[in-house]
Amino acid sequence: MEPGSSYYGYTDDPSIRYFNGTPAACVLWGGNNISKAADFFEDGKIDLVVSGPNDGPNLGAFVYSLSGTCGAAFAGVTLGIPSIATSAYNFTHRSYKDIDYNNPYDSSLLAANLVANLVSSLADGYDKSSGEPLFPLGIGLNVNLPELSQNCSAPEFHLTRLAGGAFSDDFVLDEDGFPVYVDVLGPGVNQCHYGDCSLPGETTIVENHCASAISVFDADYDAGVKWAGPIQEHIRTYLAPVANKRVKRSLGESLRRRKAF
Repeated sequence: MEPGSSYYGYTDDPSIRYFNGTPAACVLWGGNNISKAADFFEDGKIDLVVSGPNDGPNLGAFVYSLSGTCGAAFAGVTLGIPSIATSAYNFTHRSYKDIDYNNPYDSSLLAANLVANLVSSLADGYDKSSGEPLFPLGIGLNVNLPELSQNCSAPEFHLTRLAGGAFSDDFVLDEDGFPVYVDVLGPGVNQCHYGDCSLPGETTIVENHCASAISVFDADYDAGVKWAGPIQEHIRTYLAPVANKRVKRSLGESLRRRKAF
């Protein structure tokens, strides 16, 4: 983008449009504006959002909650659009214009081909005329690829879960006494409350093997009855009387004010 450019528009490639915002903002803009452009989609409907492949992994629930790539997929899910976040364990940090298209083992090309093949495989057997989305409402995928190279160019896909061997951040002091981030195995992000607990964690699969991970995420953040029930009962028992007192006090104050007038 050149200085002074509009917040949205076309690049020098007419098939690529841009929006100057976060990944989630780009999905929201595209979902609510570009999708209605007759020259972009035949029926004005988006069948699937694919964010990425990100240049770097997004593994585990802690990173999932911070990731721009995962945030874009989550934004698509909120619009009712099946969405997939894709990330690769390569840190080239370069423009798409700097990809070596003459090198079949360029990590970006490998990642793009793997994601394209995954999407094609998911679409096999999908009957769009049924009117049903590719995934149920509120559901998306988090896909992570390993470090791609000539030695690892066709990793198998494994079904995984976000939790399990996942890292979160913590602070420690470096040798100069300044706080720095370190990865820790956070117990709070490695519990298995739902889903198939026999599945391996995506972090374990991608970091230790030439293998790719596919985790299914749910936009419903509410805790299940098994976990929420005891807490809710505690709230009802101990906080309800306090809340009732506050309501009665507020009503009494309102009545007194009315009498004063």
